[in-house]
Amino acid sequence: MEIFHIRAAILFIGAFLDAVLLLFLWLKTKSKPAFHFGWSVLFSILYCFSYGARFAFEHNKIFWTRASWIGMLIMPGFIAFSYSLYEKRSYFKLKIFLWYLVGAAILIISVTTPYIVKEVKNEYPYLDTPGFLEPFTRVYLLLALLVGWFWLLKHYFRSEKEKRLQLKYFILGIGIHSIGGLIAAAILPLIYPKFNYVDISAVLTVPGVFLVTYGFLKRKLFEIRVFLTEILVVMIAIILLIQALLAQTLAAKTLSSVTFFSFLLVGYLLI
Repeated sequence: MEIFHIRAAILFIGAFLDAVLLLFLWLKTKSKPAFHFGWSVLFSILYCFSYGARFAFEHNKIFWTRASWIGMLIMPGFIAFSYSLYEKRSYFKLKIFLWYLVGAAILIISVTTPYIVKEVKNEYPYLDTPGFLEPFTRVYLLLALLVGWFWLLKHYFRSEKEKRLQLKYFILGIGIHSIGGLIAAAILPLIYPKFNYVDISAVLTVPGVFLVTYGFLKRKLFEIRVFLTEILVVMIAIILLIQALLAQTLAAKTLSSVTFFSFLLVGYLLI
């Protein structure tokens, strides 16, 4: 088992966990903050998948590397979530639109031009050569994180005790993810342009999702109620997914994949 296979498996598991979290956010509550945070989670799914594809798929390394810049759209969703916690929101739609506009522009430039990612080597660890615009995208990421956390922490410290308890595990979960992302995807690449572990920010999705889910269970965050059957289905699905990702032969991969998707169908019917 090569190290890049393990990195790909962890990233795909992160994408799957994000997908489960997204289902809870969009199907089990009509809360505005949960809706906006769901968009952040959706782009996190695509970010984890594209980075995992960079390690898992033999061809099109340059495409998957450039596509991973969809992770920039995680930030506008996070800002929208933090700002939507307030009852009075001046120019809310305009502010969020501008953040999404810049994030989308970065993604389009990344996918269609060499100005952010020039090239990617075909040998592991698949080092990429940054374009001249790449440092500016890190600045955008840094600013977006600071703005999102400013609004979130401001709301947290102004809230009553019960509301603080509800938000505590949620803040811990996204804190691990976003602070790790800040260091791995913004600060270190600015200081060391050859830093090649930006995907740490995606890997940290795994502990982040578990803490956020614990917030749902313990404090009924966003009035979401998660039942034991749903937790059991998700845990079994994760085990089957790991088995499919780590299978060595084509026959084992095929059998494991069929088992995984069949269980997803049965699990959906159970839930």
